[in-house]
Amino acid sequence: MPNIMNAQYIVDKVGKGVTDALKTNQSFLGIEQFYSENANIRPEYVMTVKIAEKLTAADFIVILEAPMKELKWQSSWLDKAKNKDNKNFKYEKENSERLDILVRSPDNFHPPHLMAEIKLGTRNLVGVTKDIDRICELLSMYESFGAFENHDIYGAVIFHAMKEKVGEADLKNTMDDFITKIEKHCETLKNKHMWLKYKAGLLSNFKIIEGASGSQVCYDNGAVENVLDKVGFAFMPGLVLLGNADDVEEAVFSQF
Repeated sequence: MPNIMNAQYIVDKVGKGVTDALKTNQSFLGIEQFYSENANIRPEYVMTVKIAEKLTAADFIVILEAPMKELKWQSSWLDKAKNKDNKNFKYEKENSERLDILVRSPDNFHPPHLMAEIKLGTRNLVGVTKDIDRICELLSMYESFGAFENHDIYGAVIFHAMKEKVGEADLKNTMDDFITKIEKHCETLKNKHMWLKYKAGLLSNFKIIEGASGSQVCYDNGAVENVLDKVGFAFMPGLVLLGNADDVEEAVFSQF
């Protein structure tokens, strides 16, 4: 079966996975609480599992919480890696860091298709940039071993934006500064790694916009009162897509 992994495939699967995670958390509330409270994605693992489900395909192996050390050991499939004294990358057993999602072919002698990290919300800019650096380090490792010669390797840092009492335009406006800072960070990395392609933003194709809801209370004296049950909200997945393939920068994040 041919490899179907490309930048737009990742965007679409991530968008669907993140929105499914929100819907799952909505179902966790139960009927009564759902009509009075907006759900948010908690814990992070819900989003990880839902995205992994969307990425599942017959010719892919999807691994959750993949040990970083195994990625670094696996990269030695290249003779160049085995013979090269590369001081930039370490292979110690004590390296306990893990990658949220790894997608690779059944043949473990090839580099991965996708390496992804998940972050909740948009308040943790430091955490998002740290994950971008981690993905870039892994991509750089494969580049130094010659893996880019015949393979497109993608990285993704995934988050979501959600705000109550606002619409789509307001949510995008509140995210402008966050996205700008991410893009500046990625541009700094690109200046160091000329092969790096990136795109960052909200996936508005997968937005969820819900208005406020209310009900009427009727009193014994005949009076009627309109009661606000739940405020509205705007929700969108967010993505930082990285890699060596040209289609990274061509991926469609929004219809507009």
